[in-house]
Amino acid sequence: MYLRYYYTGIEQKATGMFPLVVWIVKDADRKNGIKEYIREKLNGQPKMFLVITPDELEKMIRQMIDVKELC
Repeated sequence: MYLRYYYTGIEQKATGMFPLVVWIVKDADRKNGIKEYIREKLNGQPKMFLVITPDELEKMIRQMIDVKELC
């Protein structure tokens, strides 16, 4: 599991960071549903997931995503 790997610290030690998982979904309803699910199931875990729609991809690439969007 991705969280298990995060907690090993291997990636952070080697690179100084941990990769974000980006979910690109078709619409805002799907986005909100997945975000709710992740936040509910992984409550209290590091915020390492981002759920976006295709029209938000450029914004993400340019690193203009609000950190409150992470789940």
